[in-house]
Amino acid sequence: INYLLEKSRLVYQQKGERNYHIFYQLTKDSGIRSKFGMKGPEHYRYTNQSGVYDAHLIDDAEEFDAVNEAFDLLSFDKAHQDWILQLTCGILTLGNCTFKEKKEKGGVTGYSIVDKAPLGEAAKLIGVSQDDLERVLTYRSITVRGQKAVIPLDPEKARSGTDSLAMG
Repeated sequence: INYLLEKSRLVYQQKGERNYHIFYQLTKDSGIRSKFGMKGPEHYRYTNQSGVYDAHLIDDAEEFDAVNEAFDLLSFDKAHQDWILQLTCGILTLGNCTFKEKKEKGGVTGYSIVDKAPLGEAAKLIGVSQDDLERVLTYRSITVRGQKAVIPLDPEKARSGTDSLAMG
């Protein structure tokens, strides 16, 4: 039986639950791991929260073969298949971004990415610049009376924004 999962389950799972099956399929497939630089599911925030990496009676390799067969049956060409899988790997990697405090101009406290490696990997996989992705994850902008203001996000809002981007 296959179930549709709510978007919120993408960023958080209860103990004993897995995230979307495709994440485990991608992180366990040697070809995908090699092609997109992925690691095992225990290395990703979006798949390691529950501590469950295998599901009873689900063979991730067999299921991934079925996904690839479905791509072919639906006439997705190889380039589109790769793009979808690459983007999915990027979303999974995006969840590994974490934030730390930094001092901004004028004594304002802002936040930056702790480790740029997941940010760079996610940006590459998603197909955006690392600087643009970092800016989106650490700042918000508002326009009041035609004036644009850029405001640093605190870590909780940065995490929430990162998770919202992944869910979107």
